[in-house]
Amino acid sequence: MLVPSLAGLFVVSVYPTLFLLRSCFYQMDLTGLEGSFVGLDHFRRIASDALLWKALANTAVITAIAVSLELVLGLGAALAVHGSTGSPRASLGKTMFRNILIMPMVLPPIAVAIVWRLMYDTNYGVINGFLSYFGLGPVPWLSDPALAVVSLILTDAWQWTPFMFLVLLAGLTALPEEPYEAAMIDGASAWQQFRDLTLPLLRPVILVAVLIRMMDCLRLFDTVYVLTRGGPGNATETISYFIYRTAYENFDLGYAAAVSFLTLFLTLFLSKLFLMILGIKERREPEDVRP
Repeated sequence: MLVPSLAGLFVVSVYPTLFLLRSCFYQMDLTGLEGSFVGLDHFRRIASDALLWKALANTAVITAIAVSLELVLGLGAALAVHGSTGSPRASLGKTMFRNILIMPMVLPPIAVAIVWRLMYDTNYGVINGFLSYFGLGPVPWLSDPALAVVSLILTDAWQWTPFMFLVLLAGLTALPEEPYEAAMIDGASAWQQFRDLTLPLLRPVILVAVLIRMMDCLRLFDTVYVLTRGGPGNATETISYFIYRTAYENFDLGYAAAVSFLTLFLTLFLSKLFLMILGIKERREPEDVRP
């Protein structure tokens, strides 16, 4: 009964991973034909590739800032919606606000990036048009290295803050009411309830949301491809765009496979490290304790 599912899993997951691992040790071309066996040369090249480490640093900075911003904004929106009164007008407002807020999340990333590229345009963009009313600008959002990173982060946060909002709102809805009733009886303020009850109880949900977004942001490609193409220079080149450029612009598929495999293990390592930092350990079977 499990054979069809296992066969599908092998075709779409196991075989591509094994093929990727095998490709790391060969010099390959775009036809997929194997060239010469190079052993560990690609991995030795990784250690001395300054452009690769620059891409990793860019990815780490963008991921850390974007996910943190999305968490703060998503948690604030979830608290605002969850804490509103239960009147019919408030319920209607909550529904409308929720529907409007989740709209960016359901849009294709390429479409979102194209719209934001038009908005960031130095001469005709709506953002610079708005700033001109205050005597500011024009701001080179995509041609200045620092501002290009900020532009990527803002675009990613605009699209994926709704994901944080939905997950955290679901977590807030599922929290028990008894601890809050006891805290109110004891005279705890709203800040004390948030600090001592909401955050600790919501910690597993926050972990799941941040972990999913972190793993997704480490693979950021669509927005970079449309907005900056990794530029100016290499200021916004992420690891995913570096792999794409190595494979399909430089036609170095073996090295791209090695970097891809390294990225896979780096993502797994960071995920495990993140779980350890937050103090969440895997459950283990209890040992057989005999008197």
